[in-house]
Amino acid sequence: MAGGDHLDEVLAEVGYGRWQVPIVVFSLAIHAMIPVHQLGSTLLSSPADFRCSRPHAAPAHAGNASEGSGYQTDLPAFDLPEFPSLCLDPSNFSAALQPANSTVNKVSLTRLSTGIPSCPEVEYDTSVFSSTIVTEWHLICERTSWRTLFPMMYPIGSLLGSAVGGYFSDRIGRKLTSRIGILLTLPTCLGITVVPWFSAMLAMKALAAFSAILVFYPAYSLAAETSPPRHRGSTLMLLALAFFVVMTGFGALGYLVKAWRVLWLLCNVPLLLAVPVVMLIDESPRWLIQKGLGAEAAAVLEKAARQNGVQFSSGITSYLEKLKLMNAGSGATGGGGERQCSWVEGVMSYLRSPAMRTVLLVTPVLWLFQRMVYVGIVLSANNFTSNSPFEYVIISGGIGGIAVLLATPVMAKLGRKTIIGGALLASTVMLLGDMVVPAEHWWLKWILVLGAFSLSVGAFQVNYVFTAELVPTVIRTRGFTLCNLVGCIGEAIVPVVTEVATRYAWWASSVSFGAAGLAASLLVILLPETKGRPLPENIADVEDRHNSLKNRDTKPQTEGV
Repeated sequence: MAGGDHLDEVLAEVGYGRWQVPIVVFSLAIHAMIPVHQLGSTLLSSPADFRCSRPHAAPAHAGNASEGSGYQTDLPAFDLPEFPSLCLDPSNFSAALQPANSTVNKVSLTRLSTGIPSCPEVEYDTSVFSSTIVTEWHLICERTSWRTLFPMMYPIGSLLGSAVGGYFSDRIGRKLTSRIGILLTLPTCLGITVVPWFSAMLAMKALAAFSAILVFYPAYSLAAETSPPRHRGSTLMLLALAFFVVMTGFGALGYLVKAWRVLWLLCNVPLLLAVPVVMLIDESPRWLIQKGLGAEAAAVLEKAARQNGVQFSSGITSYLEKLKLMNAGSGATGGGGERQCSWVEGVMSYLRSPAMRTVLLVTPVLWLFQRMVYVGIVLSANNFTSNSPFEYVIISGGIGGIAVLLATPVMAKLGRKTIIGGALLASTVMLLGDMVVPAEHWWLKWILVLGAFSLSVGAFQVNYVFTAELVPTVIRTRGFTLCNLVGCIGEAIVPVVTEVATRYAWWASSVSFGAAGLAASLLVILLPETKGRPLPENIADVEDRHNSLKNRDTKPQTEGV
């Protein structure tokens, strides 16, 4: 693995300094933008209590449904909650029937025409939100099922964005893909704040998710590939920390900003920083070497040394001189570059390698199970934290940030496999343990669920670093794409468990997510440890690492014989 070793030696001498600042700032801005795209529906499309009225008639709670309809509208008006969230049509099974808070403050309301047969005119409780996606487009009664469309746009756009971004990042470079992605993200995110039609807003949301993920993985790969080996893990964990810090701030900002369009706009402010900074970043020298652009890679590394104020040693200087003589397509070590071939030939070449086959088959499935655990606990944890959406987001973000902070120093001491496998196994024990705790010991159930959540967050973020170190440079972004695509399948399974399976079995969530955590903790055993190893550049590097680890494991036995 001579080429990879030399490049890590160069980056070690370059160190961390002014050259990496634009790259890290850009990556932080992208990570700070993602929470509102992925988790924004918690506040942006939060339902509000309402009351329906017939045009120029008494409110719905005055008693206009037949007896036995299940709406309890036969009670006197003064005994009903201020906003019962009941529709006028008793045959509408999709109506929001949960009782409202009878102590809600009375506020000045405006009766709005909806065009909904069971709720021709509606008044919303604006004591929590002045406007949400639900109240703006009246996603109540017959339209209640439409609420799922807004959060669904993120995984749809993410799937497409990760596939396109992964391909172009490995083909045309991290820098150019990032610039294209960020220039697409800005107008789509701004468009959501002004578009007046629900269908157009959904389309803009999908496009915003597409463009955001289009730039997310190239930015992440660029941050990983320009970090010195000593600081690579902590740099990538810092990016994860930014996600949870902004997630906490999103909850706090939502408490102050009650209008969803304003909240969306404010949460996309990092774009204003990312657009100019992306013009200052350099291309990944690893990618340039894999494309046979040795002279360009050497120029980037020399620029990095100048900006960081360091002098290369004679050995590194000699290596850079050899890079300058590299012809396009020759690769980092002579013949190790990516040969131009068809897509099918490329896939088959990776699958013919035993080590690469293990990485490409096991890692995506690991992401599937781990995404199930992580997202599953997120969607279920609200029952153990608070009924307030603001507190839910703040607590989740705070716990996630603490988990990342604790995992970062631990990752420097322990191997990636140990942390991921151990954390997921412990998370499984906590989830299954929650099933046997009596309901009266709510505080213990609360500790178990949040403890499982924090462990899953730590394992999830370490797995990001682990995946970057498993997949070679020639397909690193596409490797992330594959993992994200399969992981989205696991994320799509979660609502089936939490919303459907739990109707028939109360233990479905704990057993399903616990089993997923157990499966993930076993799968990680099949992958090689990457702590202290240089980033692989190509298939040969992955094979060399696999063989060296196998020889190390068998050597004591040979000596014993």
